[in-house]
Amino acid sequence: MEAPEGAPRYHLPRMPNLLAMSFEGPLTPAFDLHCLDPGHKPPDGWGIACYPDGEPAALVLKEAAPPHGSIRSALVSAWERLESSIFLVHIRTAMWGALTEANTQPFQRAWGRREWVIAHSGSLQHKLDGASRFEPVGSTDSEQVFCALLGRTAERGCKTLSDIPPAVLLSWFHDLNRHGGLSLALSDGIDLAVYADRRGDGSIFVCELLPPYGVGLALGDEDLTVDLTRRGIHSRKGIVVSSELLVAREGPLPDWRRLQPGHLLIIREGAVRAEIGPDASEASPPFQIHVQVQPQAQTPLQPGDTALRPAPPPAMPGSSPAPSPAGTSPAADPAAAERPFVPRARPLYPAERSEVRRYDVLHRTVYRYARPVERSTHLLRLFPAHDRLQTVHASRITTSAEGSQRDFDDVFGNRVRRLMLDTSFTELVIEAQSDVEVLDVDPLDFRPRRVRSTLPLVWMPWQRQILQPFLLPPELPESELDELTEYA
Repeated sequence: MEAPEGAPRYHLPRMPNLLAMSFEGPLTPAFDLHCLDPGHKPPDGWGIACYPDGEPAALVLKEAAPPHGSIRSALVSAWERLESSIFLVHIRTAMWGALTEANTQPFQRAWGRREWVIAHSGSLQHKLDGASRFEPVGSTDSEQVFCALLGRTAERGCKTLSDIPPAVLLSWFHDLNRHGGLSLALSDGIDLAVYADRRGDGSIFVCELLPPYGVGLALGDEDLTVDLTRRGIHSRKGIVVSSELLVAREGPLPDWRRLQPGHLLIIREGAVRAEIGPDASEASPPFQIHVQVQPQAQTPLQPGDTALRPAPPPAMPGSSPAPSPAGTSPAADPAAAERPFVPRARPLYPAERSEVRRYDVLHRTVYRYARPVERSTHLLRLFPAHDRLQTVHASRITTSAEGSQRDFDDVFGNRVRRLMLDTSFTELVIEAQSDVEVLDVDPLDFRPRRVRSTLPLVWMPWQRQILQPFLLPPELPESELDELTEYA
């Protein structure tokens, strides 16, 4: 929603203007836009952004001035391509700017060799002043906020959200918040940053989802339903952020908590990395400042005080949640907010960020033989992996004996060099030299990013024979193998 200074204010419909989700692994939810059904007043625009397959490129599907029965909305409901661990949804009620694709959120921009997306709920009182290296395409103040944030990110030399100390990011939000309403969700495909307006101009509600979900899990209201299990039940822990309270269409009741005004959440892989408030300072160490740790004994909440706290475990499969009055949200019941918080046991992980380091690695192996070797074949696995954890700037292998060679990838994705030597030698020297830049490791320490999400399907005969006692029975369906692997 966007409005310039002096623009008239209208009563806005109670629809989830902003919805953001972060999960521990990829999920394929179904989005049903009931606001486009016959008999409903369609919004001025809608959009969904995600990062399929964990890629740095964002997939953004949006539509300005959608008609009833929009084909794009039907595609969002049925398209299995929408598989990601991060989702941003925005439903627009325009107060300024033409109803065009350029003015429809979420907005996306490329910076640091990845695409960033933003969804903004609120209206600034006036357009922002000052130049930025990023220029808006449309005429909304929301896109100006996006360009201003990316401009400050570039000026600081940061490439990802994790490069920005949370206190610095919070100070940017507070500075922009001086110009009007600012509640937003910002993502670079790795982290999700959520900010609640400092003056309470609009609310941000957060709930934590914990498996098992049971037979299904769907959240929504009369305008939008998000079904997380329609395309299969996955064991995914997650955080859901919404500007409106959503009820449970199916499954356990969500335990919503209100994010306090002026607070910032940093979320990665379905877990809150940090929550900081307005008293955070830039001098504080990153990801250790003002992290809210719940004590073992917690006093009951007062009515209206719905600070963000972890939710209790959901109902087990087969259990029926208590019914709620028609037309009301269970989370809005004061009695539900007054129940004492029961902390659940969860391991604590360090949240320190590793500095980027660059190494010149030399690996040298010498073989000496009593008698000359006439012919030999060698397999060299000395090439470092190039992925999101490290960048390989250069890598080469040299040998003291000349021969023919061929590079290929083995079944595990490693680059291998096959070396065939036809000249005789009594000493063979193999040198591998690499220029490697090691990037930030996973600060949550849940698991390395290189871990396969599924069991390898290609086995050498000797590998299968050795590993057979440790493998699952071959008659187990592949779908159950995948689910068991994801759960593990």
